[in-house]
Parts: sequence; structure tokens; C-alpha cells
Amino acid sequence: MKKELLIIGFGWLGQNYALANKLHFERIIGIKRSAGLRYQLDAKTNVCALDLFSDNLPNSISEILKSASHIIIALPPSSAKIPEDYLILLEKLKTTIVSIGIKTIFISSIGAGSLFQSERKILLEQSEIVFLENSLFKVLRFGGLIGTDRHPVLSLARSNSAINGADLVNLISIEDCCGTIDFLFNNFSSLPKLLTAVSPYHPAKVEYYNKSSAEYKVPHPNYYFDSEERTAYQLVNKVEDFGYTWINEKLKRPNN
Repeated sequence: MKKELLIIGFGWLGQNYALANKLHFERIIGIKRSAGLRYQLDAKTNVCALDLFSDNLPNSISEILKSASHIIIALPPSSAKIPEDYLILLEKLKTTIVSIGIKTIFISSIGAGSLFQSERKILLEQSEIVFLENSLFKVLRFGGLIGTDRHPVLSLARSNSAINGADLVNLISIEDCCGTIDFLFNNFSSLPKLLTAVSPYHPAKVEYYNKSSAEYKVPHPNYYFDSEERTAYQLVNKVEDFGYTWINEKLKRPNN
């Protein structure tokens, strides 16, 4: 059987994973929401557009799904204007995938494991529940994503807002995003339904961001300091506890 990958939600993460292609998929299809969009990312990767919120989604995506051996769903809640629409979309995708029977990774966020209640946390938890009920799916919670062109200090350099310098970082580099997806696909049946992928390196933001600002050649952020206001997460089923070896544990500037 050919190894063909379908990435539903072909944003920054999906594109970088496709370009890495370390599992040597013979063909990759990336689905974006941009109307009328169709192009070739590289020799093995084609990108097309689908109206993911169309009532006809199950029919329009079924033909594409039939050729896939692996699926990644990388659709953040922000892909829908209304939270209810987002959950309906995920339910449609799940039903269609189950009817064909393809192992699938749903990319989530450590925000679902936040120890503080919020609307975003509740929505993330609800989205995970959609997939945790079926053995065809694994849920992979990522920390904040960093890459050569993506890092908190890049956006903070364009902002006058102050951040809590006493807060701890919870990030993952693009190398380890790709590495943990590969790890999960390669060990699919032996791993738990839910995994967390966050570098075990958790320095204070003031320490790490000042160092990163120098690497990215941008001004360091504005800070305030409140040790009692630190963001807290429940990091369950950490990938390293199941045998994953970190590539960029110290969160240096990636080479992607």
C-alpha cells in the first residue's frame, strides 16, 4: 500500500511537516480553506482548497480520503468564526474518516490542559473529546510553536504590551513538532490516545526571551514581574516518558 498523507489545515505547521517528509510519504495532499487555491509545494506535495464548512464536506473530501494512509488534522479553533461550527466540522471529519478507517493525528494545544478555566480551554477540551472516543485517532497537544520565522519574540517586538517575565516558557521547536508526529505515527498502536509535546526546558521568559531576542536580532520585550501570576498547565502523557528523544530541547533558533 502506498504511503500517502493528507494534512487537513495546511498552515505553518502542516507546510513545514510536508517539506521535512522524514517518513518518506510518496504523496502528500494539503487542504487549505482559501477559496480557489491550488498549487504544488514540492515534487510530492499538492495543495488544494476546500470549503470545510460546506454541508457537502463529507462528499467532497471522501474521494481525497480514499487514497490516504495517514491523516493529520491541524485546524485550530480560530479556523471557525463560531465555536459551535468548529465542533460540527470536527464531528463531520471524524465520521467521514471512521467510515474509511485511517489512522489520524489531531493537533491540539497545551491550552486544553490549562489549570485556569477559560472559553478557549473549554473549546479545546471539547474538540479533543470528539476524537478521543475512537481508536483510529490520537490527540497530540503542542506547546507554543517556534521556527526560523516564528517565535514569540518576533511578535512581541512589534508590540508595546508588557509580559510577565517571571512566567515560564512552554514551547516546542519545529524540528520536534515533526519528530513527535513521526514518533506517534511509527508507534501508533502502543501509545496512549492523548500525548503532550512540550520541551522539558522551562526557563523564565525574561531569561529565555532576552537570549532569543539577540538570536533573532530584535528588541527584547517589555516585562513586569509577578511570580504568583504564572501560567500553569497540566502536562499529561509527556512524549519523552514514552521514549521520544528531543531534537532541540533547549529551544535554540531552528534551522528550518
